[in-house]
Amino acid sequence: MKIVLATESYYPNVDGGAVMERNLSHELARRGHSVTILAPARRFEDYDEKDGDTTIARFKAITFPTLREYKATVFPYKSIKKRLYEIKPDIIHIHNPYMIGRAALKVARELNIPVLGTNHLMPENFFMHVAKFSFLYKFLKDFGWKLIVDFYNRCDFVTSPTQTAVNFLLENGLKVKNKPLSNGINLNVFKPDNSPEIIIKKYNIPDKKIILYTGRISGEKSLPVLVRAFKYIRDKGYDYHLVFAGAGRELPNIKKLVNKLGLTDFVTYIGFLEKNEFPSVYTMADVFAIPSTAELQSIVVMEAMASGLPVVAANSGALPELVGDMDNGFLFEPGNYQEMGEKLIKVLEDEELYKKFSRKSLEKIEKHNFMNIVTEVENLYKNLIEKKI
Repeated sequence: MKIVLATESYYPNVDGGAVMERNLSHELARRGHSVTILAPARRFEDYDEKDGDTTIARFKAITFPTLREYKATVFPYKSIKKRLYEIKPDIIHIHNPYMIGRAALKVARELNIPVLGTNHLMPENFFMHVAKFSFLYKFLKDFGWKLIVDFYNRCDFVTSPTQTAVNFLLENGLKVKNKPLSNGINLNVFKPDNSPEIIIKKYNIPDKKIILYTGRISGEKSLPVLVRAFKYIRDKGYDYHLVFAGAGRELPNIKKLVNKLGLTDFVTYIGFLEKNEFPSVYTMADVFAIPSTAELQSIVVMEAMASGLPVVAANSGALPELVGDMDNGFLFEPGNYQEMGEKLIKVLEDEELYKKFSRKSLEKIEKHNFMNIVTEVENLYKNLIEKKI
């Protein structure tokens, strides 16, 4: 098949959607498909680049003033139309409803090409900074969902990573055929027998019980809750260590809070890791902690589970679909740092419970095996091309 993926967030971005899209494109290419990705350029011009056996067609873009890690394309319709008329793809898979996605959808209708839409977005992530203005927040959130759903209602079929994510779309007016389809996780890469030594030595990780967070360090992740939970744990006399693996615009504020609470000597910041090192960060840790309240799935939680870690997560969004309370970890009331701290202590101090949670994480993650997810995507493509759905 000639497959085109259209997205406004792609490698080197590291959000869940961008990671999934790149993993998907590489595996589809490995299976013999011709794969082109339409994505923003890193500068103000159009150009192509090779990424493994895939081609990334990049279109001129500018940097978001408030989200420096993201690029926004500038009127890409003509360039995308020219490219799609050249490729004549069998299927177009759109991953977000921004300029590239809208241009790709318009051209797809001109060429009668089937379109699969996948939603990775929650408007709540963008408007958290106005949450204290309740009426404005509700207006922006509702308007955001309307824009998202109006777009996906023009696709032929829609997926989102979890049933929770699909339900958000349905509650906001999605009409077209749909199904939950996990982002998936490569169980050959993330596994409990990865050696942690490279991480321990490189970053001088102390010989203590390690609480780990990986991923973007941004506002919607609610990471001050984790820092305050860690302070609560330390004040109770437990000599654990906290590791942040990742980067983002909120990292300076997290460091300020850590310093203010007197935790500097007990926290390590790893930043982004090389691809070959990253899986080992999980086996270096004892428990994974995520206080985020805006997750449509969470690839990092799946990576932690595949590595055999118990998870302590906020009871919010789609996280309860991955983390069962007293199953493979604990859920806590969003924002309640004391409850989060107590749950982390319980996981790390009860050896039998820890073993049970670790075992259950490995069992639960099996259904998210990435190779099976790619096969499901291939079947969706084929059925859409053959007009069977």
